[in-house]
Amino acid sequence: ISTWGWRQNSMICVDPVKRSFTFNPEFYLMRHVAGFVKPGARVLGVKGHFAANTMAFENPDGSVVLAVHNGLHTPYTLRCDVKGGFTAELAPHSVSTFVL
Repeated sequence: ISTWGWRQNSMICVDPVKRSFTFNPEFYLMRHVAGFVKPGARVLGVKGHFAANTMAFENPDGSVVLAVHNGLHTPYTLRCDVKGGFTAELAPHSVSTFVL
């Protein structure tokens, strides 16, 4: 069972009777990562309050990609020290991607 409570961990569910499909949360997370992390990227360590909800990668061109999940019911102010640092407001129940 996936972390979302599904019996299967598929990114897309197809209903052949209704001829419809649904993108699952895993699809959107993978889209955040696959859309910005380039082949040959390396995984970076993350520290701090949101470390368990953050993935970080360094692309071969030196850019850094952060994908951050805010699972809280309220906005969260993210403070990051990478590449000179930045602050961003994360919407509740959102995934945000930053390329530095």
